[in-house]
Amino acid sequence: SGLLQIEASASQNLLDDVALTLGTGGTASLLFETADANANALTVVFPEGGATDVPAFIIGDASISNVDLTWFNALTEPSLVVVNDAADAYVRLDSGDNAVAGSQGLYFKAAADEDIELVNLSVTGTPRICWDESADAFAIYNAVGLTLYNTTDETNYERLRLYWGGNVA
Repeated sequence: SGLLQIEASASQNLLDDVALTLGTGGTASLLFETADANANALTVVFPEGGATDVPAFIIGDASISNVDLTWFNALTEPSLVVVNDAADAYVRLDSGDNAVAGSQGLYFKAAADEDIELVNLSVTGTPRICWDESADAFAIYNAVGLTLYNTTDETNYERLRLYWGGNVA
């Protein structure tokens, strides 16, 4: 593997619809796409996926450099992946399309049978939703209540409210 280093003393500009390609033969590309007249956008284009070239954008530190992670072999669904510091666990986001083999939506791969933090909120009390491996159940911490809605619009819905440690409102 080689290193390409570009030094510039002024801004560099790639024109609309001109791809910066990566990989032998331009396997992946980055471009400002203007094909949709109402939604020009920065686009990362991956291969269709298959045996070796997979459509994954993987973020990690130096622990994933030049390592055969094995997790994404033959992946076909475009995915955004974040790998932990030890390179033994990750979270992956894809479309969750049931018609696509291997599509999982938001998927957490733990390093072992362990608890997994799913949602943490930066508000008073820091409520969290976790997978509690020892209880084999989802756990909600530091929250007073949980409201589940069955609705197709905001004015007509059924509601189930669960409360603990306080009064029902």
